[in-house]
Amino acid sequence: MKKSKLKYFLMIIMLMLNVLPVMADDNVVDFTKKGTIAISLSDSIEGTEVKGAAITIYKVADAYSKDSNLAFDYHSSVDKYKQDIEAGNITSSVLDIIKNSDMVSKEGITDGNGKVQFSNLDLGLYLVVQTNEVNGYSVIDPFLVMIPQVQDNSWVYDVEATPKVDIIKLFDLTVIKVWNVSTDTEVPKEVVVELLKDGEVIDTVKLNDGNGWTYSWRQIEKSDKYSVREKDVPKGYTVSYRTEGNKFIVINTKGLVQTGRQMWIISLSALVGLLFIVIGFICDKRERNEQNR
Repeated sequence: MKKSKLKYFLMIIMLMLNVLPVMADDNVVDFTKKGTIAISLSDSIEGTEVKGAAITIYKVADAYSKDSNLAFDYHSSVDKYKQDIEAGNITSSVLDIIKNSDMVSKEGITDGNGKVQFSNLDLGLYLVVQTNEVNGYSVIDPFLVMIPQVQDNSWVYDVEATPKVDIIKLFDLTVIKVWNVSTDTEVPKEVVVELLKDGEVIDTVKLNDGNGWTYSWRQIEKSDKYSVREKDVPKGYTVSYRTEGNKFIVINTKGLVQTGRQMWIISLSALVGLLFIVIGFICDKRERNEQNR
């Protein structure tokens, strides 16, 4: 290669080396900036917004630059738990430590659209915690939000966040035992009722005088796939089931009383029908006799 060409090639290399750091400026974290965390809560099935959820964010770590990379310095009270926190293993004891520490925190309530926003935040790692229960919905699991985040190879300081685990709708489900017996009939001391979902037993309860022959499963996952079944129906009783809204009515009838009433009605109907046939036959015979005269 000639000296002039080599000199030209080296000039291009040097120019590229001088320009590259400038081109990369957009990918360097600006620690003078503030950030925003916008959180949206909705159930996973119908997408209904969860309003009235009390949300607290805790700054568990400060952001800093290390070897031109974004790094985090954890708060002293949780430094030894940082691996668990990053893995999402946030136990109740860790939460208690966080809540009772002096780390920066902010509180907010989700609005009618299920949203809450925290603004003017320093860069760092934040733990999002729901501190109340919204009737009809499960409580979100604590999750981490990082400011800033990488999106499309650029740092984003205004972050939109959602829980890592789906929110599910909840409701109360009640079972009631009814004894269809005469007033002087003694009933068993208790019965066992199973709660099933998709045909699988998920819970078993005992009904007796002590609980008023009723039991409620509070704030369980909403579904139309639940059913109940009485286990070991007492001897001499038949069982039937009825559903009223979120209530299962389990009816125990002594002997075959209901079946006997139905047979009596059937017998009476048959007798009346036979009587009409006989009357019809007699009337028809008279009419033929009169025509033959």
